[in-house]
Amino acid sequence: MVLYSEDHQNILPLSLHDKDLKKYFSSETMFTDPETGDPFVYVGAGKKWMANPDDVIAYSPHDAGGHGRTVLFSDGHVTWLTCAKFAEALKDSGIETHGR
Repeated sequence: MVLYSEDHQNILPLSLHDKDLKKYFSSETMFTDPETGDPFVYVGAGKKWMANPDDVIAYSPHDAGGHGRTVLFSDGHVTWLTCAKFAEALKDSGIETHGR
């Protein structure tokens, strides 16, 4: 994402299926959750890379048995968050939490 954004005025791709994004990754499996095989939920469309380091960019598609999810933030760090912290991170990023 860093390389893509550097080549696109620090703007993140509109989707993980952006044709220009493919040249930065050796495999699209990087966009899938290793535990479920489902694609990560991408919410970084059009955001500026590192404009707000606490913005959620992507997250695992399913919570781990109701315990939490893995989350990618705009500063590039990835961490596991409890359900409560995950909901808070989405809210702080301005992302609707209905059905997530």
